[in-house]
Amino acid sequence: MTTKEVGFLGGTTARVKAYNLFLGEDLNHTISVNHNVELHLLGVLHDWENPHLSNQENLDNIAQYDVVEDILRASDKYSGEFVIIVAINDDLSIFNDCCGQMEIYYDEAFGSFGTQPGLVGEVVDLIEHTDVSAIEFYRSQVFIDKCLFVGESTHKRTFFTFYQIIYWTSI
Repeated sequence: MTTKEVGFLGGTTARVKAYNLFLGEDLNHTISVNHNVELHLLGVLHDWENPHLSNQENLDNIAQYDVVEDILRASDKYSGEFVIIVAINDDLSIFNDCCGQMEIYYDEAFGSFGTQPGLVGEVVDLIEHTDVSAIEFYRSQVFIDKCLFVGESTHKRTFFTFYQIIYWTSI
């Protein structure tokens, strides 16, 4: 997802406020609109109390709320591997499943987001680390084997991984 004008990255596209959302061919994308609330689900939501409900039904249940904090509370009961993009009026929030099964990466200007570092790299110039300890860690066998990021940084200086709410106003 990016505010930048870029060529088609493959898959399909959608529009979320001022952002172009690029969707891979195998990514589930569900939309729910209720008055001034627009939710985009990337991935899958599972309701342990009602396992027969679809992504659409689960997202519609969350979309009945019109305050981001209430939407977060309503999403607490769901498991799965997902990112939810919340657009309420001119505000935009992005959050992922509480276990971080689907991660969110973003650039320092908050203009581009993705579920994989390489996706953000399609629209943002990725800059290598210059810090010696960071270079050593990301070249280490431990990182290569497990690909575990430390804190909020990744193997590139340009962007970060984020496991909490990302919230902006007036985009």
